[in-house]
Amino acid sequence: MNWRTRFQQANGRAWWTVYREYLASNEWQERRNAVLLRDGCCVICSKPFELEVHHRSYEMVGKELLTDLTTLCKPCHESVTRMLRRRRQASRDKNLIERVVSIVLGD
Repeated sequence: MNWRTRFQQANGRAWWTVYREYLASNEWQERRNAVLLRDGCCVICSKPFELEVHHRSYEMVGKELLTDLTTLCKPCHESVTRMLRRRRQASRDKNLIERVVSIVLGD
């Protein structure tokens, strides 16, 4: 079974198990190395060390294009990840507040 199919069939914690296995695979290492070679340094701060490869989207994980990936240093990667998590949480909070207001006001 290919990686894309495994990701599509997994959900919740199982998805993260498949993701960790994928990151240890030769396929990922080849993609990762190609992105590191392409970018050469962190695309945010230009640091040439502590480099990691960030998925811009998980939509095609397992069959991602190199354009779906970008090089970030560890500190920038952690900052981007925190920002994206806060943004997702803020969106969830906003949706919850809108539902509560709708229920309370009877809209």
